[in-house]
Formats: sequence, structure tokens, C-alpha cells
Amino acid sequence: MAPTLAAAALVSGAGVASAAEGDKYVGDTEAGDRVKLVTSPRGAVVRGAITSITDCSGSFDDFRARVEFGRPLDESTRGGFSQEAAFVEEDDRFSGRYKYLIEAERQTEREITGSFTLKVTFRRDGEKYATCRVEDLAFAVKRRD
Repeated sequence: MAPTLAAAALVSGAGVASAAEGDKYVGDTEAGDRVKLVTSPRGAVVRGAITSITDCSGSFDDFRARVEFGRPLDESTRGGFSQEAAFVEEDDRFSGRYKYLIEAERQTEREITGSFTLKVTFRRDGEKYATCRVEDLAFAVKRRD
């Protein structure tokens, strides 16, 4: 039985748009899921979102997880960015701890490539009962004109 927790999470104010944004980049993971990035006027990534299907242990159903991230990122320059973070979603009975790592490099003026790793540990009444993962999933995004 799947918990009633939402599979999407908003981290570090990623949903707040800024008037001083640069370009938008869109693309896909190697599994065909969506990736979106937004840069500052100087070309550094300031926020984004990655969606992916997880691979879950035991009888827990795989699900589509969406991770949104924003400022402050661990590292973000014109040449690339990295973000490692964790957050918890919970209700009265279930909790899910999401831990992710995103690393990317600018390949050209128009393209950024990288990888995404996610581990979600689910607990029911404080007891661990399932782990879902996305391992080193490659992605590529191109600037929208």
C-alpha cells in the first residue's frame, strides 16, 4: 500500500520567479522524463525541476517523483552546478525522506548535461518499510529560444 504523501516537493523557494532571470532550458532524462532549468542573466543555474520514475523495493509501487530546487544552490557558475540536499514529507502516519544529488556542466552556450540521483526512504509509524531510488540518471537540456 502506497502512502498518501505527495510525490512532488518544493525546496528552497524554487517556485518563486524572479524578474532578473536569464534563459530557460528544457529537455529530458535518458528515461524520457522532463527536466527544466532556469539561469541567471549571467548564465548560472538558479532553479529547476527534474521528474523521474523511481525503482522501489519490496511490494512498494514505483512512482513518479519530482524534485524542484532553487537558491541557494551548493555551487552554480556559468560552467555548471551541483546541488545535494534532503527533505522530509510527512503526515500523521507516513514519512518520506528524499535525498538527492544533481550535477551538471555546460557543454555549449545552448546545452547543459548532467546526472540525477535520488533515494527516498519511506517510514510507516516510524518503521522503515520501503526505499525507492533513481541512480545516476543522465539528462540533457537545451536553451529555449
